[in-house]
Amino acid sequence: MMTRLVLNMVLNISAVAETRSLTELFGSDPVSWLNWVLVFGVLALSFYLLVFKLWSKINYFFSLERKIQRAQSRNHITRGQLLRYTKNRRRDEETRQYKTTYQAWYAYEADGVRYEKRIPMHTLPSQTLQLFWLNSPRHVFHAGTRLWRQPLGCLYLILIFAAFAIAGWTGVWLGVISV
Repeated sequence: MMTRLVLNMVLNISAVAETRSLTELFGSDPVSWLNWVLVFGVLALSFYLLVFKLWSKINYFFSLERKIQRAQSRNHITRGQLLRYTKNRRRDEETRQYKTTYQAWYAYEADGVRYEKRIPMHTLPSQTLQLFWLNSPRHVFHAGTRLWRQPLGCLYLILIFAAFAIAGWTGVWLGVISV
C-alpha cells in the first residue's frame, strides 16, 4: 500500500515536470501549439515530397533499369559468348577474408562487326551474357553491372536537409522559432 502511494506521488511529480517542460518549450497558448502542429506537418509533407517522391524519380533517372530500357528501345542488344576468364583472389585487410572476383572476356557481334570486351564480374561468369549499349557497341554493359552512384548519395542528403530547412523556415515565418 505504501509503495503504491509513493509510486503515485513519483508519477504525479514526473507528469507535472513533463507538462512544465512542454509548456516551456511550446508555450501555453493554444495558437502556439497549432503553429507547432503546422510546422511538424510541413516537415512531414516536405520530407515525403522531397525524400520519397522526388528522390524516387531522380533515382530511376540514373538507374541501370532505365539504361537497359533505353538500349532495348534502340534495339541495342546482343549476346556475348564467353572466351575465357581469370579468377582473382585478394585478402581484405579489414575482415581478414579472401574475396574472389573474375575478369571475363566476351566476344559479341554488333552491326556486323565482331568485338571482344573484358567485363569484371563478382560471380562466376556465365557462358552467354546479354549485353546492351547506348551510344557505341564498344561500351557494352550487362544487367549485373554496378553503377558508381556516390554523388547521388550527396544529393539524397541535400534533399533530407532541405526538408528540415523548409520546416525551419515555416517555423520562423509563423513566429514559433526565433532566430
